Amino acid sequence: MEDNNYGMNLFLDDEFLDDENLNLENENGDEPEIENEEIDEDVNQDEVVEEAEDEETDQNDDETSSPPLYKSLASHLYDKGILASVDSSKIENVKTPEDLEALVIEQMKANEYKDLTDIQKEALEAFRNGVSVETFKQQKEIELELESITEEAIESDESLRRQIIHQGFINKGYSEDKALKLTNRSFEVGEDLQDSKDALEDIKLSVKERFTQQQEYEKNLKIQKEEEQKKQRELLENSILKTEEPIKGIKLNEITRKKVLDTMFVPVSKNPKTGEDENALMKAQREEKDFAQKLYTVFTLSKGFKDFSIFGKQEKTNTINQLEKALKNNQHVLTGGDPSFIDDLNAFDQEIGDKLVY
Repeated sequence: MEDNNYGMNLFLDDEFLDDENLNLENENGDEPEIENEEIDEDVNQDEVVEEAEDEETDQNDDETSSPPLYKSLASHLYDKGILASVDSSKIENVKTPEDLEALVIEQMKANEYKDLTDIQKEALEAFRNGVSVETFKQQKEIELELESITEEAIESDESLRRQIIHQGFINKGYSEDKALKLTNRSFEVGEDLQDSKDALEDIKLSVKERFTQQQEYEKNLKIQKEEEQKKQRELLENSILKTEEPIKGIKLNEITRKKVLDTMFVPVSKNPKTGEDENALMKAQREEKDFAQKLYTVFTLSKGFKDFSIFGKQEKTNTINQLEKALKNNQHVLTGGDPSFIDDLNAFDQEIGDKLVY
């Protein structure tokens, strides 16, 4: 808001325009007294005006704040077909980034299921909840078999009616003998047709209920496994980061331990066949033809990953061999014609502390 230069213009009304009030000094030479109440009243009025303008500005800011922005963005995405599967009424309720995010996730899920049949959608949802492929397959086979039984088939096939009625009693918890007696009684009293139809519906319901229970069981089992895997991973991470000497004789600094942790847990590629993430070791195992040979060689030489001293000995032996080779190739001869110390047998007869003869 523009700053107003009130100054003396604030008091230039008719009351102050007469000559008497324009004199800055009174007859006694003193400055004229100005009533504070009138000044305060005028100032307070201007403060009220300023506050009103501020409130109007705030209101305008609210009208151009983020909620309309997210709503406008959602409307734009909807008009462009990006949120085509989202109910248009939900666009009006978008006020926060989370609201917009929810619509995007809903659309992503719709796109994921777009080309799937109803049975495929159900299967995908079940698999993600931890239901095994075998459990789902068996369930759908039973459901399809039950749905294929028509009223015509029941009415024309006495053996089928007997099987259905008998199975219905078994599902209710009756023993085999009791179920058989009740089934025979149904035929004896001529109620087998209706009993078989009722039993078929009960069986369908029972199958669905058992599948729901099995789904819940396998879902909880998956959650338990994931929690256990999480605990095991945390323990392994702590062990890697805190163990300075994971292998006897081999000490690792903190940077190296973190690198070991990354090698184990950071994905570097995806398996082209399964699509699963791979760490560096898994990638090498898949790509390198001699990976197994190297692995079993190290396993054998280290006595089952328990003793890696042989690798230190090998390195030491190589270092000594290189040193000896360098000394043997040294052709330096002193002025007196003495050979280099490696060829001078007397050079090795010196006592400790004596100067070596080169």
